[in-house]
Amino acid sequence: MEQKLTTDYAIAIESLSNGTAQIGCCMGGEGYCQAKVANDAVNPLFVQSGESGYSG
Repeated sequence: MEQKLTTDYAIAIESLSNGTAQIGCCMGGEGYCQAKVANDAVNPLFVQSGESGYSG
């Protein structure tokens, strides 16, 4: 497995959408929504949450 680092959200979203990347980390909800709209096969693996379990 090859790891790549980017600081550009647009590149991360596009990579997830077109299948170039298999996992993206720390993008936030908006990034996920954009990738999901571009490719319905994109799904969350995990989400951050607080002590109560609430992520907001």
